[in-house]
Amino acid sequence: MKKAYLFNVALLLVSVLFVPASRAQDYTRWNLPEGALARLGKGRAKAAVYSADGTRLAVNSSIGIWIYDAHTGAEIVLIPERDAVKVALSSDGSTLASTSGGLDNMIRL
Repeated sequence: MKKAYLFNVALLLVSVLFVPASRAQDYTRWNLPEGALARLGKGRAKAAVYSADGTRLAVNSSIGIWIYDAHTGAEIVLIPERDAVKVALSSDGSTLASTSGGLDNMIRL
């Protein structure tokens, strides 16, 4: 009984440590429509805007505002701004402006 238990623990350890996680890392490409290159934003997307210089993409979603490198699709940062209604990027892509709904009606930079 003890040998079977140790064998199962060892098997579990080996499977966790040595099974490649590459399929889990590529979730942005699962079940994409034909011709689509990647899935951006997590949560429900509300809007997306490019910076004027074309280097950044901001995706306003239900969990925050995701900033991406527009050329590679790599995530740069998540800004946890859940109540953002509209987003805009400055011409050089260095400043993000967001407006909030609700009671405060704030503009954040």
